[in-house]
Amino acid sequence: MVCLPSNNNKIKALSALLDNPQVNENEKKRIRKQLTTTESESRSDNLTTIVAFRQEYRFSEVYFTYDTAITQLRKGIPDGYFLNDALETDPGVSLTGKTWFVLRMGYTDATQNSGAEAFILSDSSLNELQPPFPAAVRLDNLSYLINRALAPEIAARKRMTKAARKLQEKLSDFYGNE
Repeated sequence: MVCLPSNNNKIKALSALLDNPQVNENEKKRIRKQLTTTESESRSDNLTTIVAFRQEYRFSEVYFTYDTAITQLRKGIPDGYFLNDALETDPGVSLTGKTWFVLRMGYTDATQNSGAEAFILSDSSLNELQPPFPAAVRLDNLSYLINRALAPEIAARKRMTKAARKLQEKLSDFYGNE
């Protein structure tokens, strides 16, 4: 299961500012623009991530949900929050009777390595996986920054495609598949 960043806290905070009568209209105009940009970029990045995983990842079934579903996972709720490839809730997807892992965006442990931005793998109790199991796939931020400067329209796609391919390779190598 891939937990996609929802930017929920940021969106809620911006929306609360728009509802605040003490915020003047010029400031609200700036906040509306920031809110629209946040929602648009989040949607675009999440769709890009889904496409990258559909193209590159074949190791196991893959489901997508927003990071806000962690609360439901902790409560043992197996369904009702998964997304289809258009980021719409898909009621037909359930974890009932399945072994599953969570892949979420985060940072590697800085005490163990560089503290780099990565996809972090967790078990069904949401504990990070321990070595020798592949526990993280670092994201290539240097290439991403260069691509963003030179070819911004492909930067996110290349970054996510590379990460999905790397996860596929790590899991296949670990299990001796493919």
